[in-house]
Amino acid sequence: MVTPDGNRIFDVLSDTVGKRLDGKETVARMRSSGSRNWKQMEWMGFFIEESSVERLIEAIGGRVGPRYGRTGIDYMLNVPWDIKAHSKHDMHGKPISECILNDYGAIDAAVRDFGAIGFVIFLVEPEWDLSGEFKEWHDIEKGAVSEYVMDRINRGAKSRMRKSGCTIDGLLMFYLDEGAIDDGFEEGWIKGFQKGMRNADGSPRRVKLSVKTEAVPPEYVIRRCHV
Repeated sequence: MVTPDGNRIFDVLSDTVGKRLDGKETVARMRSSGSRNWKQMEWMGFFIEESSVERLIEAIGGRVGPRYGRTGIDYMLNVPWDIKAHSKHDMHGKPISECILNDYGAIDAAVRDFGAIGFVIFLVEPEWDLSGEFKEWHDIEKGAVSEYVMDRINRGAKSRMRKSGCTIDGLLMFYLDEGAIDDGFEEGWIKGFQKGMRNADGSPRRVKLSVKTEAVPPEYVIRRCHV
C-alpha cells in the first residue's frame, strides 16, 4: 500500500513546489493558529510538517502517525509517513547532500509493525538571516529567554544562523522497508547519524538515519519533482 499512499499524498502536496515562505509571515501564522512550535528556531520544518499533515487529513483522511518512545511519526494512512524539510545548501552556499530522517529505532519499529515507512522530503532553498534582523524580531516576539538558550549563553556557545525564509524547490517521496535499509547501508546512500554523540546533559543521543537525497535508487522512489 505504500505506493498508492504515496501517489495520493503527492497529489495533495505537490502544489507547494515553487512556493516561497516568508519567515515572519509564517511564524505569525503558526502563532495565530495555535501551533506550539512557533518559537522554534527551525520554524520552517515545523510549519511544513504541521501544515502538510493538516492538509492530508482534510483531503484524503488518515491520522497522526504512531509514536515510538519519544519519537512520533507525522502521518498515517495505510503505512506511516514522516515529513521532512531539507535545506539544499548551507549558509555558505555549499550543497547539503544528506537529509537527516528520524530515530533509527523508531524507523525500525515502524517497518516491523507495518512493513514499510514512507518519507516526504520537501527540498528547500533557504534564505539565511545574515543581518540578524529576523533573529532579533523572533526573539522579541518570543519574550522570555528559555532555559535552553540561557544554558547556551552561559556556556559561551554561539547561536546558530536562522533562516529568514525559503523557497520549496522540489519534493522527494520514497519508502524504506527492511530490504531498502540493508541496501542503503551496503551501498552508502543511508548512514547512521549521531552515533557516539551526547546531549548537553551528557546523555547519549539516539542514532538517527540520514539519506543522500540524490542517491535513493529508483526502485524505492515513489515520486520526485523539481521546479
